[in-house]
Amino acid sequence: MPPLYRLIWGSLAAICLGTIMLLSVMIWQLPSKEELLSLELKRPARLWTQERWLIGEIGDERRYPISIEQIPLKLQQAFIAVEDARFYEHGGVDFKSLIRAFWIDLAAKKKLQGGSTISMQVARNFFLHRQKTYWRKIQEILLAWRIEQYLTKKQVLELYLNKIFLGHRNFGVVAAAQFYFGKNLDQLSTGEIAILAGLPKAPSYLNPLASTERCEQRRNSVLLKMYQHEFITQKSYSSACAEIIHAVSLSSIPQLHDPMLLEYLKKQLEKEDPQALARGDDILTTISGSLQLLASQSLDEGLLRIMAQQKLQPSERQPTEEQPPLPESFELCTILENHGIKVKIQLDSGPILLLTPRSEKISETLFKERYLGAKAGSLFYYDHQSQRLISLSDLQGAVVILGPGAELLALVGSSSWSDSFFNRATQTRRPIASTVKSLIFAQAFDQGYQLNDLIEDAPFVSTDQQGFQWRPQNHNHRYQGTLSLEQAYLRSANLATLRLTKTLDLSRLNLALSMATKQPLSPLPESFALGSYECSPLELTQLYQAFNSRGQFPKSVAITPSSPTQWEELCSEQSAYVTRYLQERFFDRISPQKIKNSGGKTGTSNNFQDLWFAGYQQGLSCVVWVGFDQPRSTELYAVRGAFPIWKKIALKSSAAYPDTKKPPLPSRIRLEKQSGGLRPVIVPQPAHQDY
Repeated sequence: MPPLYRLIWGSLAAICLGTIMLLSVMIWQLPSKEELLSLELKRPARLWTQERWLIGEIGDERRYPISIEQIPLKLQQAFIAVEDARFYEHGGVDFKSLIRAFWIDLAAKKKLQGGSTISMQVARNFFLHRQKTYWRKIQEILLAWRIEQYLTKKQVLELYLNKIFLGHRNFGVVAAAQFYFGKNLDQLSTGEIAILAGLPKAPSYLNPLASTERCEQRRNSVLLKMYQHEFITQKSYSSACAEIIHAVSLSSIPQLHDPMLLEYLKKQLEKEDPQALARGDDILTTISGSLQLLASQSLDEGLLRIMAQQKLQPSERQPTEEQPPLPESFELCTILENHGIKVKIQLDSGPILLLTPRSEKISETLFKERYLGAKAGSLFYYDHQSQRLISLSDLQGAVVILGPGAELLALVGSSSWSDSFFNRATQTRRPIASTVKSLIFAQAFDQGYQLNDLIEDAPFVSTDQQGFQWRPQNHNHRYQGTLSLEQAYLRSANLATLRLTKTLDLSRLNLALSMATKQPLSPLPESFALGSYECSPLELTQLYQAFNSRGQFPKSVAITPSSPTQWEELCSEQSAYVTRYLQERFFDRISPQKIKNSGGKTGTSNNFQDLWFAGYQQGLSCVVWVGFDQPRSTELYAVRGAFPIWKKIALKSSAAYPDTKKPPLPSRIRLEKQSGGLRPVIVPQPAHQDY
């Protein structure tokens, strides 16, 4: 044989051998029968409130797998008509379509069509990358054959309809139907079915939210194919083509739109039960949807009320498309004239209004002071609801509500119009001001003090080793002389509390603070008695839970009914009972409107920077914080800032939650008559005697 022939035959043999070896390796790498039969579809974990409202989904893919029997036949036929008309005839690969696609690509000199069957798409979606190459096409073909060896046609179609990407993080027909139309599969019209079947070609380009016109053209093309394959009648085809596309990006399930709450729950679940998130479980949380909405609404209204009382400065925020919407009652306006006691403004919609002390319902002095910064030409917001001018500052707040078992019922980390993703309920620690008095007085009762014991409220000076003198003051800069502990608490006397603190052993309280805040144990400074210690609203709520739970506080809060809760002692049951008595008396002093079984303590930090109210109502523990992210004066005491927000929540939640009885009288407590009621007294423990 001539050398040239030998070279040709040798080359051909080498090519054949190499191809056989390559195919053998590829076939050897194909998934086994067991792998194919155990294919799992990723689905998002869904978090629910106690009322079965959807809090949100955790996962990159929205998918709700169902069986092929639950998918309407017409929907199956629509995808078959447009994606693989000979699906039930071939063995996984349609060579006729492949050859046609090859010639089209060859003529265009680029990859336009793939000729992939539904089986090949399943192979690609589960096992291969999406880059268009001939090598991947060969892998698709081999995988499709293997898939159809072990799976029935119905199983293949079920995997496909649950796996296919249909735009906007929606995978599978169930998620897409809910997202685009707010419907279940059995509620879809023929036109809507055709829209879904047309999406795989270009999900982001052809979906009804992106372009109604493009979506309609694609839908009609799918309907035509369905008619040509006799899946629908002429009449159905005509009426479906005439359907008006009405897409809604909503679900029929009630939802809580609170990304901060969702993010907090996600982080806690990643520590507590990461497998539930990985599996895509439906997780029932302890969150009360009604309380969450109430807390959010109360915070919003309270912050707006505070802004309407503050001195006006040009608005720090102007409306943009990227930022969350402002309240509907807000309208941008411009100052036209400011004559001290008469201010003329023009609303963005055109009308001109005259504002006066009478319209604001304040004195002329306060009106002048409030409008001093309202220069002609500056922008503000006019609130049609309160009929007052507002400069929308970056004032913020947080609300946390715990149930009797330390379960998290509500957590609000900012106003609804906040443009920052910063959770003030959990991520910020601020001085807790006079709310610390409840913690200190509980320790005092544990160490033998009684309500009628006397303490001096007088000037106090402390000198450190460097000679620096510290001269703390009461909030009103007055000294009240000799006070009982009850009076000192009710009047929030700082200097009396400071003197009391210096007589106490605070080691147990210090340990409790360390456990609640998860901070290293360190000595408490003298200023601790004035509330310099910093907590997040959630951490302070945990500590205040002790007054609702016989002196025990939770080291962490429960976010699911099965969440483990570790309790630690803040004070004895007797001391918790007496401190509750003080909190109820304090509540009665600051609130003319009584709320049954409610109590708490205000806290205002230096320069009015942080406003707190921490307390309980029925069996619920609730803390409200108001302030600025970059600390500055709020111009208010907590009784006018944080307390009204807390009170509104308490008033409305008292109707939703049945009345709970007060904790039973502890064995070492007796009640003594006093003017206006009964005062609890802790009975001393009898001394131990040896016989």
